[in-house]
Amino acid sequence: FPVTIWNLRKTLQVYAAYMRTRGEAKKVPLWKVGENLRLVPSAMTSSKLSPEENFLRRNVMGATVKRYLKNAEKMIEYAALGQFPKAK
Repeated sequence: FPVTIWNLRKTLQVYAAYMRTRGEAKKVPLWKVGENLRLVPSAMTSSKLSPEENFLRRNVMGATVKRYLKNAEKMIEYAALGQFPKAK
């Protein structure tokens, strides 16, 4: 993906939110991290939806968070090598 200011901010936001949850005794699922940030509005769960629909939405949200985390880890790796911003 192209590295833009918006993308850098969003990636940092997701990474920071994820890192805050890692110290908790009960592990917070990735989809919940995304929901707390309202990362993908169309993938927000709701009590009005069926369990199957919520399951699919959680999968979308979790996959999106995972993608952001993977990109953040790559950016950190490249920054340590003196190459910033770079994610691939």
